[in-house]
Amino acid sequence: MEFMEALKKFDFIFTLPAIITLSTLLKLTIDNFNMKEVEKKLLSNSKYFLINLSLILVATIVWSLLIGVMNTSFIRNDENYLDELFNLVVDLFPRSFIMFCILFICFYVFVYLINFKYNYFIKVGEKEKQKEWYLVRKLNKNILLLMDEIGNFRFLDYDKLPEETLYCGYVEKSQTIMSIYKYVYSNKKKLYYSLILSEAITYMLFFTFLMNFQELLSILSMGLFAIAFLLHFLVYIISKNMLYIQKLSKNSRVY
Repeated sequence: MEFMEALKKFDFIFTLPAIITLSTLLKLTIDNFNMKEVEKKLLSNSKYFLINLSLILVATIVWSLLIGVMNTSFIRNDENYLDELFNLVVDLFPRSFIMFCILFICFYVFVYLINFKYNYFIKVGEKEKQKEWYLVRKLNKNILLLMDEIGNFRFLDYDKLPEETLYCGYVEKSQTIMSIYKYVYSNKKKLYYSLILSEAITYMLFFTFLMNFQELLSILSMGLFAIAFLLHFLVYIISKNMLYIQKLSKNSRVY
């Protein structure tokens, strides 16, 4: 078995970097799962890119292994099983990586369009003459870039941020969109139940048509399942945003 022989020959050289890489990717993925908007603001561009890349790589690895195991299950007792599995996973990895990159970009754009835009700022000066400085981005490990309402800039040492109160404001969407969001939020339970039922029905139909070799109907039912899932996710994002807005303090600003 070529793969096993290579693994035994380069056991330390191959295994140690693989474990370190996978551990790093998993740590980044777990530590930064479901990040808050303010946490994203406090990340440098390179760190934010690295986190997103780790999410894509973990998803790619898991997907490639899953598909590989499913497609080699019929030769599981074969002595060349691990070689076949390894070769298939290596072959699947580049295509899976491209697929998840495209899906991630679509997901990012989708969430960006639905989410409210949040602005975070600190107040500097005496109460009568307080000035608001908005958090623009993190330049490096120690420096934050701030901007006021008229476009002046200043820098803040990141270590001093815990001494400041970070306020939050949001940009309100148009009246029509806000009325839709409010309707979705007030009826979220009914929408959730309806969409979960739709997902279950379309998923069962997909497997029924697939088992009966009705390709057109199976594709159609899978498409309907994808639409129901997307709407489910849309309701979740809108509800999450509306809940957060309701929890904002009275000192928050609406733009």
